[in-house]
Amino acid sequence: METKSYTKAQLEEFICSEQFNNLINIPISKHRAISQINNPRASDEDILLVVSFDENKVIGYLGILPDYIFFNDKTEKVGWLTCFWVDDEYKSQNIAASLFLRVIRAWKQQILITNIVPWLEPIYQKTKIFKPTVYKEGFRGYLRSNLAEILPPKKKIFARISPFLKFIDLSVNLAFDLWIKLYRTYDLDNYRAENIENIDKQDSDFIDLHKVNYWSQRSKTELDWITKYPWLIKGTEKDSANSRYYFSAFSENFYNQKIKITDIDNNIIGIIFLTIKDNNLNVPFVFVDKKNIDVISMFLTNKMLELKLNMITVFNYELSVSLNKIKTPFYFKKTIKKPYFITKKFDFLEDLYFQDGDGDCVFY
Repeated sequence: METKSYTKAQLEEFICSEQFNNLINIPISKHRAISQINNPRASDEDILLVVSFDENKVIGYLGILPDYIFFNDKTEKVGWLTCFWVDDEYKSQNIAASLFLRVIRAWKQQILITNIVPWLEPIYQKTKIFKPTVYKEGFRGYLRSNLAEILPPKKKIFARISPFLKFIDLSVNLAFDLWIKLYRTYDLDNYRAENIENIDKQDSDFIDLHKVNYWSQRSKTELDWITKYPWLIKGTEKDSANSRYYFSAFSENFYNQKIKITDIDNNIIGIIFLTIKDNNLNVPFVFVDKKNIDVISMFLTNKMLELKLNMITVFNYELSVSLNKIKTPFYFKKTIKKPYFITKKFDFLEDLYFQDGDGDCVFY
């Protein structure tokens, strides 16, 4: 067995190599690797991927997404952990611990983690390098039934009856879709929503003015990179390489939008980054004055109705409060939580001034 670490140059060479083409299974899709290589916050020496091999078989891997956090006029380099996987046949051989410790050493404990399955929390905390888990509360609203999507990952019994759940969704949504047609949308005639393909200087200045509220301070450069180099490609056709990848590389319905909302005097009141995947809406980045947050909520409600989406998920505090306050067509609302693991190296980070899309969340 052998373990290798990959920087940008090494990762590019790896995905173009005969070794990569001949692997039984692969540790990264090519378009995800290209995205990592083009990350504007990744330096040439950053470790992006660590892989364990048993001859031509990948038995485990751990990805790292380089980023910066900005705090009290300081800039700290961080790595977000992503795509952690170990082959079931090798789990008794401490492959996971070996990969994790290698990454922790390479990144000098400057590590952040979010967007994980709940059972991993005690495992990470047993390492004793993280502060107590911090949770960020969010909002989830359901417009249409999607039991066949949300239940199977929770228990195996639901996976076995997924055809029945799809039948329930189809039946229930016949009534919900009628309700959607009859529901009166918000009147936003005094505002204009524009899908912006390219962020111009005025848009960039507005984003820069509001990004300072967040530790990541992602701006035009990062948003353009996210749009140009997605980790999921819309479609169902998979080439021979991506069919060997454990994590998702394709989605039947995946796209993102950058929306600028202006008032009647053509003043920008907000710029939001939306992600729509499998008929669900997420809002990874929000740049808006708090006084205009209800307008954003009304726009999102109208968007859900227009596209007949199933579910909206938001972790922006002001937006969550607003969506709970205004009248919405959601048949069910609930408070959800997202865990964040922050190493003790960052003791000075006490609150969670992260955007919803920080880490790798914007890519899913």
